[in-house]
Amino acid sequence: MQYGHHLLAALTASTAIRLGIAEAVAETLAAAATETPSRFVRLVADAATVASAKDADAAMRLVPALRSAGLDALARTFSEDAARSASASAEARRQARHVAAELASVTVREPALTRDREIDGAVLSARELQVARGAAARERSREIAVRLGISERTVNNHLANVYRKLGVASRDELAAVLRDA
Repeated sequence: MQYGHHLLAALTASTAIRLGIAEAVAETLAAAATETPSRFVRLVADAATVASAKDADAAMRLVPALRSAGLDALARTFSEDAARSASASAEARRQARHVAAELASVTVREPALTRDREIDGAVLSARELQVARGAAARERSREIAVRLGISERTVNNHLANVYRKLGVASRDELAAVLRDA
């Protein structure tokens, strides 16, 4: 594969990583990274490996490099996932929420990443799911509002709908339902 093809493959693979199918591209990227001197290809290969391992701490360590390489959308995905990760430390989740909120103002989510989802028999809208994930990750309503670019009242309305649809009464119960789903 030529150098230009490696770069194109890495750029395309970054979308696959954001869609949650890093395992499908990790091996190909690792091979490409050994065949080219490109730091960009190596970075995306590392991102695929980290995403496949679901290692929130390693993902957050990659975020600065992803941002400097212009992969802000991938950095945002890593940050949002780390903010929701039960295995990450409280400080790592706080930092991840901060970075995700910062990147939310400069990146756009694709419709495929924000479609409605069925959870525990209830269909949550894309926005309800975003709010639910933030609440389950211990974000305050104000933080969720800033990250999503909506009012705090709207966040609370979405959260009330989520509680009603899922039959939960607290953020802890919500976190348990989302974790099980």
